[in-house]
Amino acid sequence: MRLRRAETIINLGITIVRVFVVVTALFIIWQVSHPGAHPVALIGVGTVVVVLAGATVVPLLRDITYGFIMIAEKWYGVGDHVVIEPMAGTGGVVEKLTLRSTKLRTVNGEAVWVHHQHVQGVRVTSAASHPLVVETFVNDPKRGRKVIEDAIRVIPSSPTTVPQPLAISEVKKIDDHLWRITAICEITPFREWIVDNFAVKVIKKTDALSGDEPVIVHGPIVYYADATAEKRYRRSATVRKRLRASASGNTDS
Repeated sequence: MRLRRAETIINLGITIVRVFVVVTALFIIWQVSHPGAHPVALIGVGTVVVVLAGATVVPLLRDITYGFIMIAEKWYGVGDHVVIEPMAGTGGVVEKLTLRSTKLRTVNGEAVWVHHQHVQGVRVTSAASHPLVVETFVNDPKRGRKVIEDAIRVIPSSPTTVPQPLAISEVKKIDDHLWRITAICEITPFREWIVDNFAVKVIKKTDALSGDEPVIVHGPIVYYADATAEKRYRRSATVRKRLRASASGNTDS
């Protein structure tokens, strides 16, 4: 990351120096080739230069400015998985980050270049995958566990689908006739349908084909499970409770 940022700063310096040299050279050439040129002619040439710069240099400077701000504020870095807003469906692992643009590699293997002036927001996942939890409520823990384990064998697993295969993490008794089986996996962004849709159907079909009475009572249900998000929301909920309690105490007094 440090090397990438140093490279970006060096490239910015080289770009600024290059632009300054080119502008200075053009001005000197104009002065030498038109020693007696009227100031009005110089103004006319300047107007043409401004128009051309507005069509070429200004978008470039806008990209560089936005890129510098994004890098300075550490929006994301090389190796992060990002989703670009408002470009629906544009996301992937950051392969290269410069002041002018960002290069992404999608789960389909495509390379995507994005100009920084078009980036209005970014959803960032520091890892290339995020955790998903699948909870199934059954009336028999042994048979329910067998159904989930049989279904897990069918679900694909690879770095671009399910990097960490679905695995049972907990079997908890709710009451005398209900148990909750919790399974966790890591899923690659944009491949959530493998669990949300396919895995849920596989679990239900495996239960239906088990040959006995269905063991699944409720579910399966799927949701994200991120430790950082849970910590932030728990802290926010605690703060809100204290504020409400404080406000209630002030009202009573």
